[in-house]
Amino acid sequence: MERARSSDEGPRPSRASRRLRPTRSTLARPTTPSLVVAVGVLVLGAVATIALTQWEPGGPSGPLPTVDDTDEPSDWPEPGADDGPVALVDDGGTATTRTDHDLTTTVAWPLEVRLDLLEDRSLPPVPAGPPLGSGRTAELAGRIADADGRPVRATVRFVEGVNAGRALFADGLGRFGATDLVPGMAIVEVSGPDILGSRREVRLRSGVETLLNIGYGRPGTVQGQVVDESGEGVADALVRLDGLEQRTGEDGTFYFVEVAAGRCLLEIEKEGFVDQRTLLGVAGGFVVEPGTLKFALRRPASLVIRMRPNIGGPEPALAYLMPAASARERAFPWHRVNPIELPGEGSITVHDLPEGAVHLRVYRTGAVAVPEYRQVYLSAGNEAEVEVRLEPAPVVVGAVFMPDGNAAEGATVRITAADVASASRRHFPSSDQLWLEHVLPLMPSVDQTVVTDASGRFRTTSWADLSPFRLLEARSADGSASLRTLIGPEHDDRPLELHLVEGADDEVGAVFSVVMPGRTQALPVTVTVDGAPRETVVIGAEEDLVIEGLTPGVYRLEAKWQRERVAYDTGLVVVGEARSVWQLPADAIEGQSPAEWLKLGRPYPRELPPGGTGGASADGASGPGGE
Repeated sequence: MERARSSDEGPRPSRASRRLRPTRSTLARPTTPSLVVAVGVLVLGAVATIALTQWEPGGPSGPLPTVDDTDEPSDWPEPGADDGPVALVDDGGTATTRTDHDLTTTVAWPLEVRLDLLEDRSLPPVPAGPPLGSGRTAELAGRIADADGRPVRATVRFVEGVNAGRALFADGLGRFGATDLVPGMAIVEVSGPDILGSRREVRLRSGVETLLNIGYGRPGTVQGQVVDESGEGVADALVRLDGLEQRTGEDGTFYFVEVAAGRCLLEIEKEGFVDQRTLLGVAGGFVVEPGTLKFALRRPASLVIRMRPNIGGPEPALAYLMPAASARERAFPWHRVNPIELPGEGSITVHDLPEGAVHLRVYRTGAVAVPEYRQVYLSAGNEAEVEVRLEPAPVVVGAVFMPDGNAAEGATVRITAADVASASRRHFPSSDQLWLEHVLPLMPSVDQTVVTDASGRFRTTSWADLSPFRLLEARSADGSASLRTLIGPEHDDRPLELHLVEGADDEVGAVFSVVMPGRTQALPVTVTVDGAPRETVVIGAEEDLVIEGLTPGVYRLEAKWQRERVAYDTGLVVVGEARSVWQLPADAIEGQSPAEWLKLGRPYPRELPPGGTGGASADGASGPGGE
């Protein structure tokens, strides 16, 4: 069954630079009532397509200008859309070859092969419950084009949210994608050669494909003003729009000459105010006139946090602030505050927070907070106080050793719930909405990482009540050795001895090869694995299609040539090496006639017979069979 589809859509400070100091917190963020906007003039961009209904905190209201869709290259289908054949693009470098044989072909369209991993057999099996790595069912797909509409080999990097650290790479046709993402709100940054770059927010839903298409032709011009609650301009506020940064002038104004069309993320930060985030639709080629957009910053609240007793560790305790109701304070970038590192003794004051009810949760190795969270009401201009009480908790402890038997000092040990989405729902009954409305990380209760000491020893909180079985991944400090294993409730408070394996992560993946009998000429092929397009390949007439670097497991396979299904299998097992035989349609073997190539606006790839006109060959046959 096809999955439901929807379209949703400056340098990032280092994590260390965003830690809160005992004296004051780093930046605070936006809120709904604080955003004052005159007649709305910005719209959903034509290129960054967002079809899922997504709330824009304080976004522009009123009549909107008409958006011209010409910014999106007309020959780009939506990724995965079955909207007819698209001729293989020849950009002088997108097609890669694996042979020295004759690769001339009259086959105008590629064979399209898609493989989606259903069961990862590289991970240890789980005796009961969800398999390791399950729950990652959100999808993202899109294309990137430069100012001239040409595809860009860009990088789409998740910088905030549950998928932070993940990067997707666009191929020679500008296509990128993934089908194994954790559901939740995310911020991605797009970078590539000769493009402005972008910083976009995307909402990823379980079992839904979100589209993010960005083109850098016909950028828009955006100008506005940042004011305080009295309407006076706020000078020197940091305004970040689609990743571009600027400081406001003395009168609070800002001006961005070129911003990529689409639904852009606007972030405003100023010490002493509640910072804001919102989504602005930028229309291609549209200029926002001065005085049209105004953003009002609010007075902030502060929170003093104390932790008693000082148990657990040795790692610092981490505090997370979240709105008490998922529908509240969607204009505040909680990811800029979280996590808050708490001192073992004394207190820490977090500044520049929005007014309203918040939940405070604290995590520390070997301890749990009792109660699970504290609700605090914050009032603008005032300082609230809260004390967190910790109690001992079940732990997972052990020691990590290098392949030569020596202690693995500085190794990272990561323990992840088998299904992080389900574990989060158990920990947060309203987590579906919370993670879909706010940019939040995975909590340490479902994904925690510690570093071994000089003796190779480590200690983490168990959290077996959320996920009885968990994946433990250990990696040496230099990355040369690693290990993945399953841990269960029986491992709580019982020392583990982990021996890393040299180069375990460098093992060659599984291979899937296909024999297609009857072929007499080369064949272009596009392959997509787990939503990620690979470079177009042209295989010789006597070559098999070989897809390497696959994760061992069970796949859903679908292969098409011009909408005609060539192969389909919902239980394809690829462990080590697997092999299949497919019968291609006749036209995928014989190719297309000179007339068909002419309709595509491309020269016929073979020499025409004497008197040829670009239509059928002299003897009335078309394609290679008439030569």
